[in-house]
Amino acid sequence: MTNQISVFQFQSSYEVRIQLINNEPFFCLKDVCSVLDIKNHKDLLAKQIDNKGVEKIYLPTNGGNQYVVFINEPNLYRVIFRSNKPEAKQFQDWVFNDVLPTIRNTGAYSVVDKSNYITSQQLQDLKYIINNISNAFFYTEAFTQGVWKMVRDATGADSIQHIRKDRLYLISAEIEKMLKVTQMYLTLRRDTESEIIKKIFRNHNDQDIIMFNVKHEHAQFLLNIDKMHKIYLKDFNKKLIADIK
Repeated sequence: MTNQISVFQFQSSYEVRIQLINNEPFFCLKDVCSVLDIKNHKDLLAKQIDNKGVEKIYLPTNGGNQYVVFINEPNLYRVIFRSNKPEAKQFQDWVFNDVLPTIRNTGAYSVVDKSNYITSQQLQDLKYIINNISNAFFYTEAFTQGVWKMVRDATGADSIQHIRKDRLYLISAEIEKMLKVTQMYLTLRRDTESEIIKKIFRNHNDQDIIMFNVKHEHAQFLLNIDKMHKIYLKDFNKKLIADIK
């Protein structure tokens, strides 16, 4: 038994067609190879992929109606491991954290009413804000992923494409918290660099004393973050209770 093919967006740049066959997700091999920058998918079929997890579906394409290869989840991971592209890990996380939970929650890739979800422009604006803030951090990718998890947790969305419009105010609260933390961090980093330049490099002060003060300020920073987190968590719980009522 097959269901209607659904198209999921990965990083707003790639479309991945997914077909549910006997309640099992199958992924379009050509789309997956495009994401992972794998040129020869026929070589994968011959050498890497288990034929038991392959389905050929007759579909309309730019070149007319033809058979398109779809692979099951185990074969999908075989293809991912074959890729050397840095985004391969992100793609795997997307499948595991966004796509598969959708299947578990709905039982199928059914067509849903998108009018309740934020628009593509709103999503792009949100990505722009998060990416700009993330660039201030050394661990940019980890920070970005962490923020998106925070957004999903706050809104109860199984993926960023499924954030409801009536939950945007929760995102605003999370971004406000993120901005405060970021500003505190950048201020601490700026002041620390200034101390090192002026007191160690220029005035040749005792670097052990200076670094002791830096560590103390860092500890105070973490304490302030913990206090801020508790305050926002309390406020967030109040909002959830209000929503339930």
